[in-house]
Amino acid sequence: MEQVLPGEDPDDPFEDPITQSNDLKDKGDFDGAYKILMELCQADLRCLDAHAHLGNFAFDTRPEEGFLIRDARARNTWKEDWGER
Repeated sequence: MEQVLPGEDPDDPFEDPITQSNDLKDKGDFDGAYKILMELCQADLRCLDAHAHLGNFAFDTRPEEGFLIRDARARNTWKEDWGER
């Protein structure tokens, strides 16, 4: 399986959306971090890093939403359930 990371800059391997999201989360900007991860998932569902970070983030900060995200992925209805968030 290939690694997909929309927005990745091949010229700067240390600056990518996952890193940006983690930096925002560490600074306490949970909404900004969450938004980046959601945009990555919407851009390309194959972005496994975004799914993993989003799942951990949701369970850590919004457990009720974490379960909804897990269930949507299990049903393969991500875009229908979370399309424009």
